[in-house]
Amino acid sequence: MPGYIGLGLLIATFIVTYQGLRHTLLMERYQFWVDGVRVHRDYKRLFTSIFLHMSWGHFVLNVLGIFFIGGMMEATLGPVAFALLYLASGVGGNALLLWLKRYEPGYTTMGATGAISGVLFAAVALFPQSTMMLVFIPMKAWFFGLAFMILTIWGIRSGRGGVAYEAHLGGALAGMMIGLLLQPQALTANWIYITAVTVPALVFLYIAARKPQLLHVDLFPSSGRQPARVLNLEDRYNSDKKIRQEEIDRILDKIHRKGMGGLTARERQLLKEYSAKG
Repeated sequence: MPGYIGLGLLIATFIVTYQGLRHTLLMERYQFWVDGVRVHRDYKRLFTSIFLHMSWGHFVLNVLGIFFIGGMMEATLGPVAFALLYLASGVGGNALLLWLKRYEPGYTTMGATGAISGVLFAAVALFPQSTMMLVFIPMKAWFFGLAFMILTIWGIRSGRGGVAYEAHLGGALAGMMIGLLLQPQALTANWIYITAVTVPALVFLYIAARKPQLLHVDLFPSSGRQPARVLNLEDRYNSDKKIRQEEIDRILDKIHRKGMGGLTARERQLLKEYSAKG
């Protein structure tokens, strides 16, 4: 069961999600949005999107981690450190998501997955020989961490399912780092397990920095189709340009039908940005 901080985070996430699902404008204003952060410098989105969820099913899946491991980690680290771990992991997950999705200006998402991943991986770093469950299969925490990293990288590469795997990865790495900063003696005691878990992620991030065009490849091409082609930077630029033009056309059509008053706050932001760029 969660401690007081975990319960408070759970209640706050419930309230914000409830309001977001009722009011589309609130959802649009506080969700993670690549151009919202990069172009409009609306940095609060890195934080506020942690508390929003696109559905109640999404909410339940994300907050289960607080129930399963939040109480133990809050008792281990203390309430203040646990809150820092949770929130900083969520922001760290969104920061990595922002970097890896920097060529997709219209990309939006929300959820506490980065924060939950951070709590889980702090536990992996501090207690690698404890038991965790992966799809109802019990295993050592360090092996859970390794399997999680590999599956997450696989998810990023496949780009399937509409899941922000990048936030999972960023949150996990941030959580491990914060957990070790809070209890540095664990690095000496568990360095072998920590190395085994982090090496796949570090190799992936090195490749992402040097060869960003290799980030997204369809690992499951449908039968009968040609094998997926790796997109280079020019392909992505042209794709983004096409998406932007389609968005402009849609907004202009909406203005024609409903007038300026019919635009959402996000559409007004986009129109202002496009007008400035001429």
